[in-house]
Amino acid sequence: MYKVFVADDNTLTVQVLRASVPWEEWGFTLIGAAENGVDAKEGIERLRPDIAILDINMPGMTGLETAEALREECRPLLIFLTAYDEFSYAHTALKIGAFDYLLKPLDNEKLKQVLQRAAAKLDEERQSAAFEKRMREDYINRTGYLLKESVSGVGHFTSELEETLKREWKSAGYELMLADTVDMLEPEQLDDLTRENRRCLDGLEERFGFRYASVPMKEGFLVMLGFRKVQMVRDYDLTALKIANRLVDASRALGVEVFVGISNFSERLEALPRMYEEATFAAGSRFFLENKTVVHYGSMTSKNCRNEYILSRKMQDMFRILYTRPEDFEDLLEDFIGMMLEDNSYDPEYVRNIFTQVAFTISCSMREKNTVTGVKSM
Repeated sequence: MYKVFVADDNTLTVQVLRASVPWEEWGFTLIGAAENGVDAKEGIERLRPDIAILDINMPGMTGLETAEALREECRPLLIFLTAYDEFSYAHTALKIGAFDYLLKPLDNEKLKQVLQRAAAKLDEERQSAAFEKRMREDYINRTGYLLKESVSGVGHFTSELEETLKREWKSAGYELMLADTVDMLEPEQLDDLTRENRRCLDGLEERFGFRYASVPMKEGFLVMLGFRKVQMVRDYDLTALKIANRLVDASRALGVEVFVGISNFSERLEALPRMYEEATFAAGSRFFLENKTVVHYGSMTSKNCRNEYILSRKMQDMFRILYTRPEDFEDLLEDFIGMMLEDNSYDPEYVRNIFTQVAFTISCSMREKNTVTGVKSM
C-alpha cells in the first residue's frame, strides 16, 4: 500500500479525510495529517509518505511553499487542494511539479480517481527503478567477473572487458587497488564490506572523476579505477591514494581493518596481470612497513625495498615449511642464500641478524620435534 499524508488548515476537511475516505479499501494508508505548512513539512520529512495532499492556501507556510521547501530525497508525489476562487494557484502548482490538483469541496470519487492514477505512476516508477537496479547489479557483477579473469592473464576476457567498458567508460587509463583484510572475515562480514566499499566508491565517482569495477578475491577486495580525465601520472597516483584512504575509513566504520595496495598507472588493460602483481605486492608490504595502511607500488620500486620484502616473504615460507614439510626446507634455504649472494649491497649486520633468526627458528623446531618424539616413545 502507498502511504499518504494530508495537510489542510480547515480542521473539518482533515477530519473528513480521516473518517470518510476508505483508504485501506482503495489500497492506501493515511499515515499523518497537519493543519499548517510548517507542521506538514516536518511530518512529511519525518514520515516519508509516497503521496502528499496539500492545501494550497495554509497559514505559516502555503502548500506551494511547503512543496518547494521539502528536501529532494523526501519529496513525495504532490496533489494540491484549492478552492475555486484560488484556481490560478493550481497552474503554479503544476509548474513546480505537482502530479494533480483537486477543487474544494472534495468529491470522494474524484479523489479516488486521482489517487489511482497516482498509484499507477508510482508503480511505473518503482518498476523502472527496480529494472535499473537489476541492470546496474548485472553490470557490476559482469565487469567484476571479467576483471577477475583478466588479472589472471586470460586474453579473451581482457578483450571482452575492454569492449564492455568502451560502451560505458571513456578512460584515459587505469590503476588497480587491492584491499586486504587483516583478519579472516565471516561470509556475512565480507558481504557487508563489499557493499560498504561499493557505496563508498559510488559516492566518490563524480568528485574524483573515475569509474570503477570491483570484485572480491581470495587476496581481498579488488578495484579497478578508470580515470576519465587526461592528467599527469602523478595526479592519477594521488587520486588513487585519496580513494584508497576513503576505503580504509569506510572499512573501519564497520570494524574491519584493511591494507590497500595500489598498482602503477597503465593506459591499457593488457597490463592488468602485471598491475595485479603490483597491487598484491604493495598490499603485502604491511609485513615490513609499519604504520602504513595504503601503499602505492610506485613508492616501493627501489631495489633494496623490493628485495627486503621478498626476503621477508621467503623467510616466512621457510619457517612455515620447517614445521609442515621439513624435508623441503634445505632447498628453500639454498634459494634464500642465493638471493642474498646475488645482491651484495646488504649491510653485514643486517645479514647477521637475518641468519640469527633462521638459526634460532631451526633450533626451536628441532627442540620441539625432539620433545614430541620423546612424548610418543613413553
